[in-house]
Amino acid sequence: MVATPKLAALIPRVFSDSFESFPESAVIRAIHCEDINQEQLLYQLSKSSNPLHRRAHVLLIERVLENEMNLHHYRYVGNCLRAHPLYDLVNLLKDTVQLRNENAIWFIRQVEAARGELFVDESGQLLAS
Repeated sequence: MVATPKLAALIPRVFSDSFESFPESAVIRAIHCEDINQEQLLYQLSKSSNPLHRRAHVLLIERVLENEMNLHHYRYVGNCLRAHPLYDLVNLLKDTVQLRNENAIWFIRQVEAARGELFVDESGQLLAS
C-alpha cells in the first residue's frame, strides 16, 4: 500500500485500530512515506502503544522536537510511549531528549501526563535515573 500514493493516503484511516500489531519496520515505512498525511498518522499512532516500536518512537520524538513546538504532537508521541517499561523509557529519553531545551521539557511533561508519572523535577533533571 505504501508504494501506491492513493492507497498510502488511506493507511491512517484504514489501519487506525491495528498499528499496535504492525511490525516496527512497517510503522517506520509509514513515518517516512510522503504520501501519508503525517498529522493523521501521528494521531492514529497515539492510540496504540507498543514498546517493540522503539525505533519508530525515537524517530517520532526527534521529528516533533526538531519542529516548532506543538503540544498536540507532543501529547500524541507521549501517548505512544505509555506502555514502555520505566527503565526503557528513561533510557530512551536520555538518548533522544536534550533537557536544556524548553521544548524538550514541554514534551517530557506530555509523557508524564500520558503515564501519570513525574520524570523531571523543577530544575529540569530526570528523576528516574
